[in-house]
Amino acid sequence: MSHAWGSDHYLQLSNMTRSDRFPKVFETAKSLCRKPKRIMSFGCSTGEECQSLAKYFPDAEIVGVDINASNLYTARRNNKNPNIHFTDEINVTGKFDVVFAMMVLFCMDRPIPWERFEQTLVAIDRRLKRGGLLVAYTTEFALTTSEMIGNRYRPVREWERTHNKNNKIYYNGYYRKKWLWELGI
Repeated sequence: MSHAWGSDHYLQLSNMTRSDRFPKVFETAKSLCRKPKRIMSFGCSTGEECQSLAKYFPDAEIVGVDINASNLYTARRNNKNPNIHFTDEINVTGKFDVVFAMMVLFCMDRPIPWERFEQTLVAIDRRLKRGGLLVAYTTEFALTTSEMIGNRYRPVREWERTHNKNNKIYYNGYYRKKWLWELGI
């Protein structure tokens, strides 16, 4: 299955994930968005990230989005939390207060082309409310170099990290979607 925001050609070869693997990132996001009603885990894999997010944000509805049917089957089978849902369709999920894109906007073996990166950011942007928070960890390109992010989001905090498997620099950050008045609209 091919989606506007993804292609099997650019799927990660590994679905390596585990519970609460980004505690500092989640804690910081919690401090930046205290009472979100809806959270998206973009590229949720087998659902562990959603389960972890529910511990940090127990009152929020959490929607995991992934294009891998096997991942979604596992995530749904293991889910016991009525506030967590899983889907393969980003366009039917409504609007969110926070979107997490954790280690999904890059590919270790074949770098994601800029156009695919931008298309994915546009799909995420459509789902994030004004004033919402985008949390991106390990991205192929710095989000502020994207015209869409650079114009429509305020960086709250950004940093680079060198991946231990390929020694390549990847980009990370917390980005607040600007209100219309900030855009001059």
